[in-house]
Amino acid sequence: MWKPPTVETDSATLIQKIWRGWSVRRCLALAGDPLKRHDCHNEEELVTLEEKNHQNPLNFFSFLENGKRWWFGLDTIIKLMETETPKNPYTNEIISRDTRVRIYELRDLYWYRQLYNSPQTLHNKCIMLSHILEDQLFEKISYTRFEYMSRLTIVFFSSEIHRHLVARWRDKPSQKREKHLFLIESCVAKQYLEAHLEFLLFQLISSLLYMLRTTKNKFPLSFIIFGALQAM
Repeated sequence: MWKPPTVETDSATLIQKIWRGWSVRRCLALAGDPLKRHDCHNEEELVTLEEKNHQNPLNFFSFLENGKRWWFGLDTIIKLMETETPKNPYTNEIISRDTRVRIYELRDLYWYRQLYNSPQTLHNKCIMLSHILEDQLFEKISYTRFEYMSRLTIVFFSSEIHRHLVARWRDKPSQKREKHLFLIESCVAKQYLEAHLEFLLFQLISSLLYMLRTTKNKFPLSFIIFGALQAM
């Protein structure tokens, strides 16, 4: 009947340790094994000029391209992903889909652990959203379809996403899904306020990116977003 007062605390501490251990190992795996840098082709970081052997392993990302391994700081590679067509600046080759998916997952894990929070403009957010949808759906989607929405288009687009999410999640409620629905509902409600159009669009795109970031299997949500975009 009686339990030591430290049992729950000890259990919570153990869970946190397990989570931290898993997340660190996962981050290192996604980063391209930053503890083994001898085979990296470039000696210095592109922007900071930091030598590869001195780079923090939690601020490191590498990928193979045509048999050569290239490495970058996390900030640098994420900035490259915010361009319309992400390319390796050393070779001018387009960064592969598999590499982009790794970058997004690594960024999401760092965001969860509060290790990365880069301020972004509406333009960059729209590019990032289009890249995520392209990688999930194998469909070319121009970022301009998000960036230049009218007020009426935002209302229709948000309402379509909300309608499909409600139908999909009706029999499978969860706290996370309730939060996602609330975010979309808030975006729709804001259209009736006298707010600046760019602010409303920024809120909508930020909400969609948050929803994708906090969803492990991104395909169903990506498909719903793309379907709403095509319906306009």
